[in-house]
Amino acid sequence: MKIISPNLKYKKFVSILVLMSFISAGTVGKITGKIVDKSTGDGLAGANVVIDGTGLGASASEDGTYFIINVPAGSYSITASYIGYESVT
Repeated sequence: MKIISPNLKYKKFVSILVLMSFISAGTVGKITGKIVDKSTGDGLAGANVVIDGTGLGASASEDGTYFIINVPAGSYSITASYIGYESVT
């Protein structure tokens, strides 16, 4: 019977995890941005950002920045909305 050292098992396990992360890295991404008032340049905290046609979206932070994670590869239209402002795509 062949005995495999625990160290070798660990190295194989880590190698498989690294390989899996490289494979999945090209399939999803992240979209980031900042929603600002056009005239003042101030960030719009709480603005809603939605990727059209998906269930993905986010709310802007205090300075207007947002990020949407786990976005499948592709081209998208994004709509930003905020109370008192016209929605922009």
